Amino acid sequence: MANGVSLKTPSASRSVSVSDELINLILDYVADAHAIETVTTNHIFLKLSGSHAGQPLTYADVNDLFVRLRHQTGIVASAHMFRHTSFTHLAKAGWAPEHLRERAGHAQFQTTYQLYVHPSDEDLQTAWQQTEAQMSLEGGKK
Repeated sequence: MANGVSLKTPSASRSVSVSDELINLILDYVADAHAIETVTTNHIFLKLSGSHAGQPLTYADVNDLFVRLRHQTGIVASAHMFRHTSFTHLAKAGWAPEHLRERAGHAQFQTTYQLYVHPSDEDLQTAWQQTEAQMSLEGGKK
């Protein structure tokens, strides 16, 4: 590919469902970004300015963007954190492990849960409160 990026496992390409709202936002972005006369690619995410305007964003470009944003805002984030966050939210919303595994493109659902699902302290506290009575030394009496 033009920017040296390829699927991690080309034989395992997959579709990912997204909301109509996100599709509309992407279409709006593409209409603006691809209006640049120098665009000669069908990649979605493009460099919008500079001497390489119209060329596909690279992994390094995205990483640099997050580094700049971190310096400007003090918020530590990365593009990959969005992947982790999305799987954590989907798990919290009740997605079955096999659905999460499939969306992540993993062979084993344990990989998805071990690497991508991160319950918050609040989630753990809520889970404890829901089971605390059952864990009582008085045999579930409270």
